Amino acid sequence: MAITLIVLPTDLLALIISYIRANSDLRNVYRTCKALYAVAIVPVYRTMTLWLHEDRDQRKLKQALVPENACLDHVRHLVLVPFTRCWNEAGGDLLILLQLLANHLPCDSLISFTLDCPIHNEAVTHLGLTASSIFETLYRRQRNLRTMRVDPWANLSQIRRFGNLANVTTLKFEICSTATAVTCGDVLQHTPSLRNLEIRLHLDDFGPVPSSYQISAGIVTCVFGNFLKTRQRMVLKALQLYGFHLSPTSNQLAAAIDLSRLESLGLQQCLSIVDILGKMKPTSVPHRPRLHTLVLTQNSEAWGWNPIENDDFDTAAFDDFLESFTGLEVLLVAASGHRGLMPGFKALNNHAATLRLLYLDCLPIFSSADDADLTEDPNILSTSNLHLLMRQCSRLEQLALETPDLMLNYDDTEIEEPMKKIAVALATAPRLRTFRPINQLVHRVNIAGYVDGYLPMNEVSSAWIDSTLQHWATRFMNSSPRLTAMGLALRRSPFGTWPDVDGFFVQSHYYVRGHQLDAYGRKSMVALRVDHEQVREIEPVSEILEMDPYDDSGLLRLGYQP
Repeated sequence: MAITLIVLPTDLLALIISYIRANSDLRNVYRTCKALYAVAIVPVYRTMTLWLHEDRDQRKLKQALVPENACLDHVRHLVLVPFTRCWNEAGGDLLILLQLLANHLPCDSLISFTLDCPIHNEAVTHLGLTASSIFETLYRRQRNLRTMRVDPWANLSQIRRFGNLANVTTLKFEICSTATAVTCGDVLQHTPSLRNLEIRLHLDDFGPVPSSYQISAGIVTCVFGNFLKTRQRMVLKALQLYGFHLSPTSNQLAAAIDLSRLESLGLQQCLSIVDILGKMKPTSVPHRPRLHTLVLTQNSEAWGWNPIENDDFDTAAFDDFLESFTGLEVLLVAASGHRGLMPGFKALNNHAATLRLLYLDCLPIFSSADDADLTEDPNILSTSNLHLLMRQCSRLEQLALETPDLMLNYDDTEIEEPMKKIAVALATAPRLRTFRPINQLVHRVNIAGYVDGYLPMNEVSSAWIDSTLQHWATRFMNSSPRLTAMGLALRRSPFGTWPDVDGFFVQSHYYVRGHQLDAYGRKSMVALRVDHEQVREIEPVSEILEMDPYDDSGLLRLGYQP
């Protein structure tokens, strides 16, 4: 019997729409079916994201921010994605965008507002409006906002004029001076509902004289001084620290925050990360950590030091911490070359039953322990250990590993043996959907040519590179039949060079599992190259392909909602 959608209740229509995940499909639904328009439009516009480095966004924004646009009533989360160092290049343009949003978004519609760059007090619009007046307008018109920023221009009296701080659950501190840190400490005393705390320390704004060691210690004292004096401990669900030296601050942080109650911890571009992790190690069963998300990033190029010369190689400290509890669902460690942050096989196996996302970029996965030349490390992560680990990861859906270099050659029979071993190991993970190898592209023909003393005459072209990468992805996914999506030639960090082969720039390649028919009607698997948007539509569990852990323009927010 046919059912008329018009007579169905709204909650049932919303349930039907919840099974449609791709935004393009949702747009087709509300454009073609009037009965579903009211419910289909909600998930499409729930989160509005603006990229600030695109000039056309201002024109589009002015056209969209009109009362006749009913879609604006459904915007609940506003995310502004800045261009790197946008605070130095386009402060006035950023304030113009904020002014438009503050004045024209429907009142009391926003729940969260996210922007990952500090706004200095010298930034003004062409109309002479300052950041304080624009933010005061924004917070007065959006009384349901649960997120609040503290920028270098702010003081406590200005922030208290914005509205009731008792409703704020997420605080974002952009600290560029000691005065800003003092203001942040004062604000913490007026946010009883606080659950998520994000602190970005901008060391470049402090000048060349003080060291990161001294600055970090002073800033933590200013921010958490009131808690340290009263010996009270904050109870948070999520803590994000960016740019800190944790060696002189770990004791203070452990005294001011109940680290055992954290559910999500992010230590991004910090030094001496292991020091604070040692403070979280439980001393008794009742204080067992609740942590389910751990994000650790460290870029030696950003700090200007060599990890090989400065790393203490204390792998036991990190492993001891991971072995002291269970329950991690998300583990991201992006610290290329830092052996001290590479978790061992035993430590990872302790969380295998609960892991859903695993991102490891410290050391490459070796074909065997002998290849690693680290026989004194019995739990080094090799392909044999990886095979055992994947069998235990019953919930793992996304994986990124530093792997051996991806060899491009004219022999299309098989992929390299080390990578084939990794593919076979991944095949044992029962729910693995998306894989991201972190490696470099190497042209095997040129390597062989230089060994033989001459440069080969084979010509390399962009079409050949694309064809070879697609063939490689097909072979890899054939060896790991549960994979539905993967990415190749993804840049490791904004400090690194773009992938290239013999001078040919190689863009990011995204592949999904597909099939082809030959002339006899026989079906075979083939990796189909698609664009970034199509990957998310075909395989929604693929956000690991979008992650840029070394990016210095934003925070990786995993395991919690701002």
